[in-house]
Amino acid sequence: MKVTAKINSVVIGALVVGIGAAAFAMFRAVALEDDYNSILAHEVAQVEGARQVQVMFKKQVQAWKDILIRGSDPASLEKYSSEFSSLGTKVDESAATLQNSISNSEIRDKMREFQQAHKQLGEKYGSALTGFRESKGRDFETADKAVKGQDRAPTDLIDKVVDGLQK
Repeated sequence: MKVTAKINSVVIGALVVGIGAAAFAMFRAVALEDDYNSILAHEVAQVEGARQVQVMFKKQVQAWKDILIRGSDPASLEKYSSEFSSLGTKVDESAATLQNSISNSEIRDKMREFQQAHKQLGEKYGSALTGFRESKGRDFETADKAVKGQDRAPTDLIDKVVDGLQK
């Protein structure tokens, strides 16, 4: 075999190996990008879900305040009570869905704590609302006093969940 043929064989072999290595690197880069996008989408979805729970909970607390402020009118009492109840149900459902998707155990524990605190708060709100209804919307002070400041613990917990998922 001539020297030229040997050199051509080496060059062609190097080209084949180089093309194969480049094709493998491109394949791995695409696979890594897909994995990254999948993880990113999952994490973004978790943050968005936590923010939705956070906003709904804050709206629920605001609906409670609307009950107390406007509850002396029977139509307003029904309107805001219905909104309050609906938001509470949405918070519970969304929190449960989010709980199942969180992979970080610390954040999942905080979410579980939020759910428990929200449930306990809901029971207190329910009792206060019953008394408020019995007073025909006149005794807002007693209803307010029964739950005053009780929303702080769940608010802090859902804020920690959002912050933890964002990190």
